[in-house]
Amino acid sequence: MKKLLIICILIVSVIFISGCTSDEQASYDFSTGSQSNQESDSQNPELIVKQNDVPELTLEDYDFYAVPKNTVYTVGQGGLKTYTDTLELGYRKVGEQSTWQDQSGRSVQVTLMKYDSNTGLMQFWETATRFDTMSKEELKSMEETSGSNIDFGHLNIGDNSYYISSIDINTGIESTVIFIIHKNNFATVSVIDEKDKSYSKALRIAKLVKSRLD
Repeated sequence: MKKLLIICILIVSVIFISGCTSDEQASYDFSTGSQSNQESDSQNPELIVKQNDVPELTLEDYDFYAVPKNTVYTVGQGGLKTYTDTLELGYRKVGEQSTWQDQSGRSVQVTLMKYDSNTGLMQFWETATRFDTMSKEELKSMEETSGSNIDFGHLNIGDNSYYISSIDINTGIESTVIFIIHKNNFATVSVIDEKDKSYSKALRIAKLVKSRLD
């Protein structure tokens, strides 16, 4: 069922980030995670999620996104630059992604994009909340095919928020993704953990992310 949650994140997040590509692409090579972690720990990157927020996990990967200072950044716009250390002269930060993990498979991934306008945000919100339009038969078929129990619904975080949570029947692994629109910001919080822990952790982190956007 983790595949379904990954697809949910990709459908929305990739539209916002990878769909706005530039000459520099984000690289998520976990084979070099330990090296990235050593560098990021020493540099203490200014991410919206802090180490104290997930003390049981280690920062494995992160990227920042930037556009030229005089650019009005909107949904679907190209020209994103990716960086990890130093913001290039003449650019301003408009987003980030970070992945926190441990060796057992627990993980937290947070993606945040900051737009200068909310134009286009609600169009993609329809994609994030597409479970609302599924029939009971479609949902049951999806659960049977994936071997998981699926839960979803709206939350009271920011201007708009929605969660999709699934529990693998065989392993008890719970995967949760929360989508948030707040002002001109779009964020996703994805958590993989044990049953009854993933959703509560995702909810806690989502509330922290929203509070830091105020």
